Amino acid sequence: MVFCAVDPKANANIIEKHASWIADNQIKDGNFAGGWSYDRATAGGRADNSNAQFAVLALHEAERAGIIKVDQPLWIRVRKYW
Repeated sequence: MVFCAVDPKANANIIEKHASWIADNQIKDGNFAGGWSYDRATAGGRADNSNAQFAVLALHEAERAGIIKVDQPLWIRVRKYW
């Protein structure tokens, strides 16, 4: 989020790298689908609300800055999680 606030164009590579990592590590199935945990996403993994909040905020800022396009299924899982 800070890289987006400071200078998204100059920091595009690092924003894209980290935003992609965040998106790839969303829990995609099970009771905690749509959230994020302290560990990499695993089937049946347990999400942490704080991690999930920061992940959503970071992805939103990266998308708003025009650096990435977040897939619609990710946002759908987020909505269901919350």
